[in-house]
Amino acid sequence: MGMTAKYVTVSASELEQVLAGGAKTIDIIWHKGTAAESCCWDMGKFAEDKQLAEAKQLGLHLWVDIDKDYRELHSLLTGTGFPKDANDHNLLSLALYAKDTVAGTAADFGYGPVRYLTPARVEEIAAVLAETRCSDLAEKNSFHVEEGDYMEAEFNAFKKFFVLASEAHDAILQIFV
Repeated sequence: MGMTAKYVTVSASELEQVLAGGAKTIDIIWHKGTAAESCCWDMGKFAEDKQLAEAKQLGLHLWVDIDKDYRELHSLLTGTGFPKDANDHNLLSLALYAKDTVAGTAADFGYGPVRYLTPARVEEIAAVLAETRCSDLAEKNSFHVEEGDYMEAEFNAFKKFFVLASEAHDAILQIFV
C-alpha cells in the first residue's frame, strides 16, 4: 500500500488551539474532511476556480490529496529526493514536508506526527509558487515533464492550493498516512 500525503487548510486560530492542546488534531482533521466542512479535490481533478473561490468565501477548508506522488513532486520542486528528516530549509521542500510537528499526533497517524506550516510560511511558499512555472522547475531540476503531463497538473493544483490558503491567511496541516 505505502504512504500517502494529504494536506488541509486550517485557520490561524485553529492551529493555535491544536498547538496549545485545546483541540484534538485528529478531530479537526477528520471534521474538516466532511462534505459540510470542506472542499476536497484530488491532484489534477480539482474543482473549477469559481467553485474553489465560493468554498473559501463560505469559510470551507480545503483539502488536497497528493496520494503517493509526493516524492515525484518533491523532485520536481527541488531537484532532490524526498527528505528523510525535516532539516531541509528549502521553501519548496517545506511545502511538502514541514519541519514543525504537532506534539502527540504520531500515534494517530501511520507515518509520524502531523506537520504544519504557519500562515506566514504558507504566504512565503505561495509567493514563490505563484511566480513559478512547472516547465521552469523541470528544466532547472532536470525533471522530465511534458506539456499536459499529469505532473504538470499536480504541480498546478498544488500551487493553486497554496495560493488559496495564502489568500485566506490559513495554516496548512500535512498528514502522512
